[in-house]
Amino acid sequence: MTVLDAYADGVDPRFRWNSTFLSFAKSKGLNAGLNLDGSYIDVRESLNKAYYGQAVTPMDIIVKHSVSNKGADPLREELKKAK
Repeated sequence: MTVLDAYADGVDPRFRWNSTFLSFAKSKGLNAGLNLDGSYIDVRESLNKAYYGQAVTPMDIIVKHSVSNKGADPLREELKKAK
């Protein structure tokens, strides 16, 4: 029996949508939940600049893929093999 099976409408009353930020991931193995209630996500521009060697935005990194760090190439290759 899952947690959702215990409720007639299938919705656990402890679960509330209180954010417009959603994240999805494909994973194997152990899965753990995280509550972000009262938390926020912040851009650490100084760390992005140190890693990429220039000022970049999250849009440059995640959406446009216009920047990369060559030092991460071996990791990217290993991740491709794991697919």
